[in-house]
Amino acid sequence: SIWCNLNSQPPLDKIYDLLKSIRLRPDVHDVRILVTQFDDGDGEWPFSDTILFVTSSDEEAISDWLGKDYAPDSLAADRALAKSLAIEMPLGMDLFVGWWD
Repeated sequence: SIWCNLNSQPPLDKIYDLLKSIRLRPDVHDVRILVTQFDDGDGEWPFSDTILFVTSSDEEAISDWLGKDYAPDSLAADRALAKSLAIEMPLGMDLFVGWWD
């Protein structure tokens, strides 16, 4: 489950298509969903409120890609997180963390 706190949650296939289109951009190296909660039980889904973008672009560009409907509550670069998660960071790229409340 992701973006479940949006006023109108998009279907998973729309989320996948949007994130895939971002990942295919030449200025993007990777897009990852950080699982932030997993309830162990029948019929339970992993939950995330965080998406990671490895890109040479900036916060404004990422916000434009996501559009107003899916704008994160917080978006910032975080190289320390990239290092702690062992995320490959090509030269000239940063890790941006998008968080949705």
